[in-house]
Amino acid sequence: MRRQQLGIRRLAVMALFCVSCVGLLLFLWSSFGGALPLAPRGYQAEVELAESGALTEQAEVRTSGVTIGRVVGLRPERGRTIATLELDDGVVPLPRDVRATLRQKTVLGEAYLELSQGTPGGPALADGQRLRAGAVQPSVEFDELLRAFDAQTRAALRSWLTDQAEATRGRSADLNAALGTLPSTEASLAELLDALEAQGDDLATLVRNTSTVFEALAQRRGGLGRLLVAGERVLGTTGRRDRALEATVRELPGLQREVRITLPALASFARDARPRVMRLRPLARELGPALTALGDVAPDLRGVLAGLGPLAAAGRDGLPAARRLLADLPPGLGDLDPFLAQLEPLVRHVAPYGRELTAMLANATAATQAEALDGSGRKRHYLRTTNPINAEALTAAAEPGTGNRADPYAAPGAARELATGLRTSQPAGCDGSPLTFAPEALAPLGERIATTLDATWVRAAELHTEPSSHAIVHSGADAQ
Repeated sequence: MRRQQLGIRRLAVMALFCVSCVGLLLFLWSSFGGALPLAPRGYQAEVELAESGALTEQAEVRTSGVTIGRVVGLRPERGRTIATLELDDGVVPLPRDVRATLRQKTVLGEAYLELSQGTPGGPALADGQRLRAGAVQPSVEFDELLRAFDAQTRAALRSWLTDQAEATRGRSADLNAALGTLPSTEASLAELLDALEAQGDDLATLVRNTSTVFEALAQRRGGLGRLLVAGERVLGTTGRRDRALEATVRELPGLQREVRITLPALASFARDARPRVMRLRPLARELGPALTALGDVAPDLRGVLAGLGPLAAAGRDGLPAARRLLADLPPGLGDLDPFLAQLEPLVRHVAPYGRELTAMLANATAATQAEALDGSGRKRHYLRTTNPINAEALTAAAEPGTGNRADPYAAPGAARELATGLRTSQPAGCDGSPLTFAPEALAPLGERIATTLDATWVRAAELHTEPSSHAIVHSGADAQ
C-alpha cells in the first residue's frame, strides 16, 4: 500500500468539502422547518388549545395562506396544550385581537395553525405573551364530523362511497374528459351569472317567494312527505330506464344549441310581457286563497276521478260506436228536415206559453196525488176536479150575450192577472149593469143543486159515522 503525505492543499480541499456538506445539510434542515441550534430566538407568542390533534412541532403558522412562522414547542398544562409560536420579523408584533384556528393541511391529518389579520395599529402582544382564551376558535376535524353521524348514517355514507367507486371504476378517461371541459363550463357559468346579475331584482323577488313557498310546505308536512315518497318512486323508475335517460342526455347538446338561438327571442318576449305580468299580480294574490279552498274539494275530486275508471273502460267500446253513429247520422238528419220544418212553427208558437205549460204539469201532479181514508180505513186516491165559476154558470140568462164566445187561446201570461181579476168575454154584471134572468130556468137549477148536495152529504155520512157528520147532513137538507 502506497502512502502519501497530506499536504496543506489537500487538507484545505477536504475541509472545504466537509464544510460544504454541513452547510448543505443545515440549509435542508432549515428549509424543512428545523431549528438551528445557534440561531437567535425570534418573536414568540403562546396559544392555548383545547386539543392539538395532529399539530406537531415545526408545524406551519399561516395567515391568509402565507406561512409566517413555525410551532416551536408543545407542552401540556391543566388538560390543555400550550403551543409556542415563533413568527417571522415581517409580521411582528401580533395584534391583541388576533384569532387562532387549528386547520387540516391534507386529508391525511397534517395540521397547521391559522392566524387572522387582527386590527393593524391596535394594541399588540408582547414577546412571549399568551393569546386570550376566547381568541382560539374551535375547529372540527373530519373524524369528528364522521363521529357526529349515527350508525345508520355512517353505514349509508359508506354504501354511497362504495357505489361511487363502482360507478367511476373504468371511467378514468370520461372523468379526464369531464375535467377537460371545465374551462368551457366555467365560461358558460360566467355568462349565466352575468345574466342573473342583470336581473338581480327579479332574483331577489324569486328568493323571497321561495321562502314563502317553504313556509307553506312547512305547514303541509303530510303533503311534503307524500311528495318525497313520490319523488323516490320517480327516481327509482328513472334508474330502471337508464338507457333512455342516456339517450336523452346525448340529445342535450343539440337542445342547447337551439336554446341559445331561442333565448334572445325569449328575452325580447319577456321584456314585452313584463308590464302585462305586473298587472296580473293582484290576481295572483287572490289565487292563493282560491287554491287553498280547492284543497277542501280535492277529496271529492279524487273520488270523481276514481269513479271515472269504469267510464274509461266502457269508453274503449263506446267511443268507437259513437264515432260510427256520428258517421251514419248525416243522412238521417237530412230525412228529418221536412218534419222539422213543420215542427218549427209549432214550437215557436208554444214557446211563449212556458209558464202555462209548467203550471199544467204541476196541476196534473197535484190533482192525481190526493189521498183519503174510506169507511174501512183503507187509503184511496181520488181526483181533484173543479168547475169553472162565472156569471153564466151560477145564473140563467134569458139569452146569451152578444160576445158569448169562449176564447181557447189565451194570451201568454194571462194567468198573471189572477190577483187583479181575469178578463171576461161578457162583462155584464161585473161593471154594475143588471143581468136578465129566465124565471123558468131557476126552478130546475135549484132542484139540481139540492139533489147534488143531498148525494154529497149522504156519501160523507157513509164515510164518517160521527154525529157531527149527521148534523151536517141535516143542515144540508134544511138548506134545500
